[in-house]
Amino acid sequence: MAGAPGPAADPPVHPPSMGGGAAERWLPGRAGPAVNAFTDLFTVGVCALLAWESVRYVLSSHGSGEMAFGRLPVWVAATILPMAFALIGLRYLLRLYHHARQALGMEGLE
Repeated sequence: MAGAPGPAADPPVHPPSMGGGAAERWLPGRAGPAVNAFTDLFTVGVCALLAWESVRYVLSSHGSGEMAFGRLPVWVAATILPMAFALIGLRYLLRLYHHARQALGMEGLE
């Protein structure tokens, strides 16, 4: 099928990005950023809780002496968990700041 459009001709399908959610599209004015600020706050709280619990897990596994892979202790492998949850929480904290400023009228709507 010479000349037929192939997969390269189709536009790529991307999942929805973290910005510009349904709240901003469907709610009027500053209501969208206010809803996004609330969901960002919830996500920050969940990430903080998961980071705290994963720190507790790392500390408890440090004393257990369990091995993850060969001679690698579990606590060394699990150290990535609190760092990852903290970074995700930090990202949403920055988003919360941005959306709160938009909701309060201190920053322009996008």
